[in-house]
Amino acid sequence: MRKLIRGAKVLTQDPKQPVIIDGAILVENDRIVEVDTYEALRKSPGIEQELGDGDTWVIPGFVNAHYHHDRVFSMGGVDCPLELWLLRASGLDSPPPDVEDEFNYLVTLVSAIQLVRSGVTLTMDMAWPNNHRPVIQAYLDLGLDLVYAPTLRSQNGYVYEADEKFLATLPNELRQRVVGQGLGLTGVYRPAGPYFETWTELKSEFGNRIQLAIAPDGPEWCSETELRQTTQRSEKEGACVHLHNSESPLEREWALQTRNQTMTEYLAEIGFLRPGISCGHGVWYGENDVELLVAHEVVTVHCPASNLRLGNGIAPVAAYLEAGMTIALGTDGEGLTDRSNFLDEMRLAAYLQRIPSAIFPSRNPWTRGLTAQTVFEMATVNGAKSFRKEKLGRLQPGYRADMVLVNAKRMSMPYLWPGHAPYSAVLQKAEPDHIDAVISRGRVLLDKGRIVTVDEEIITRKLQMLFEHIWKNGDEQRKTLIRELEPFLFQFFKPWQEEPTCFVLPARW
Repeated sequence: MRKLIRGAKVLTQDPKQPVIIDGAILVENDRIVEVDTYEALRKSPGIEQELGDGDTWVIPGFVNAHYHHDRVFSMGGVDCPLELWLLRASGLDSPPPDVEDEFNYLVTLVSAIQLVRSGVTLTMDMAWPNNHRPVIQAYLDLGLDLVYAPTLRSQNGYVYEADEKFLATLPNELRQRVVGQGLGLTGVYRPAGPYFETWTELKSEFGNRIQLAIAPDGPEWCSETELRQTTQRSEKEGACVHLHNSESPLEREWALQTRNQTMTEYLAEIGFLRPGISCGHGVWYGENDVELLVAHEVVTVHCPASNLRLGNGIAPVAAYLEAGMTIALGTDGEGLTDRSNFLDEMRLAAYLQRIPSAIFPSRNPWTRGLTAQTVFEMATVNGAKSFRKEKLGRLQPGYRADMVLVNAKRMSMPYLWPGHAPYSAVLQKAEPDHIDAVISRGRVLLDKGRIVTVDEEIITRKLQMLFEHIWKNGDEQRKTLIRELEPFLFQFFKPWQEEPTCFVLPARW
């Protein structure tokens, strides 16, 4: 099927012609055939559908390169550091087994719809449900392109120490009540053996419709053997790898105390780093880490809202970019952004880099921060690079037909300076309510502000009813047990918190 997409401005991300005035994009199936002026393309043969008009700006679709759909609607929970949050999140009310698959399908759909409404046309999902199929099916039904990353994890579920060693510090009565309750991360352990069996099954069943990535959760949550198995399996399968790396200061301290090296140095030492790997967060890289990651062509996915909400800091990604690192963007998940709005994430990423840095200072203080086009590059092309997706992220012939149609008339209200820079205008002003249409792989998912592939109203109503059912049957004993366990977590981490919070200087920023 041929479509013609018209835009008063087409923001191509093509370095040779970044903006086309009164432009158009000719799409055939899932590919862009031509990009030119509307006048040059409007009479092209075989056009069956035309979208956009003189009030439309067309931009490339965004790539959400680090995301967890699980618990997206845990919003309103008390903010706390990552390590405490992971424990408390295990007390969030969970669906009973008889409705678990339906719940996972619905919560994935509703959260993915939020992504689409903010212009995302491809997301990765680093997930750990008991049954992956309802989650994948939700993305297929919606039509949002997917890199699916089942999560491998097998150790250090309570704190950054072997479970049995931490449990031995508890009073006997409390220890007996905690064991087997799946608190912290212990309830979602997926060791390598069963993990790779499931991964192979999913690839066989869904591999022609989605991309499967291998996702060891992080060096603190996987053994060295499992990380080496990941390397071997990814090379055999030609699969990309995604993991958490250097997210919090306590993670950094764990690496330094247990290995006398950073997490990145450890990964390099065991031969883990190489092209095709992307790391979520990367707040606490040292200078040697940056050099190693650049040398091995590893992508870092920046999640500014999550990093701030969990108190982990501000990753100096402008300096990382200056050093040659590829930086993508992600919304993270599990309620950590309050809403899955990718446009918010882009703005925050841009504004945070305008703070003077004590570590990794800008080489030129007069160009501190990120340009709007750099942020667009992070949100599109660099996200695609995270998963080795070529010909994606620009509006050019031969590229994938992933694009967003913004109503510039609404976006410009009440005023837009006539001398505006188009990329800056979108970055500063665009909101989901301004998006008229979203196209992923040539398929229209959102048209005239309405999701057209699934019935959003019915799905949302069903999910609300399920939530009410789950909340009425909440496990108060589990929450009480978590509160009793928290002082022992504080006691474990207390010596680490007394350490300096950066590598060299007295503050990260």
